Parts: sequence; C-alpha cells; structure tokens
Amino acid sequence: MKKCPKTPNPPKNGALACDRWFGGRFCQMLCMEGFDVLPGTEFEKMLTCGSDKDGGKWLPEKAFPLPDCSSMIRFFYLKSALEKIYII
Repeated sequence: MKKCPKTPNPPKNGALACDRWFGGRFCQMLCMEGFDVLPGTEFEKMLTCGSDKDGGKWLPEKAFPLPDCSSMIRFFYLKSALEKIYII
C-alpha cells in the first residue's frame, strides 16, 4: 500500500485546504483576500491523492506546479482607466 507523498507546496499568496478521506487525501487551492489566479490561467481547483488506486500520487499531474495568486488591484485599476477612454 503506497501512501500519499507530502502535501504539495501552496501557491504564493494562497493556501491549500486539505483533509483526509477513505484511502487518501484531497486539497483545494485558495487565494488570500485581494488575490486571485491571473485571468486566463488554467488550474485545477481540487487535488486528490489515493494511496492504492492512484499509486500514491497527487492528481491530476498536469496541475503541478500550482499557479501563484496575484494581487487583483492592478486589474481593477486597468479596467477603470480603460472605461474612461472615448473614441470620437
């Protein structure tokens, strides 16, 4: 019986909320308040590791490395600035 390796590293400005379930573990990626994954970045919201069926690996493998969480202030400012441009 293979055990799950250690919990993956959390994203910068974020965390992993993890728990155990029958035969393995699961984690959900979270960003701190005021931070988010950059728009257009694909990422898996739920990571799982089953000790037997998955061979003790965190899945999906394509989820790693986890993307970092970035400050969203810049995006709100950019949106506000762009809304004030008029073309005549």
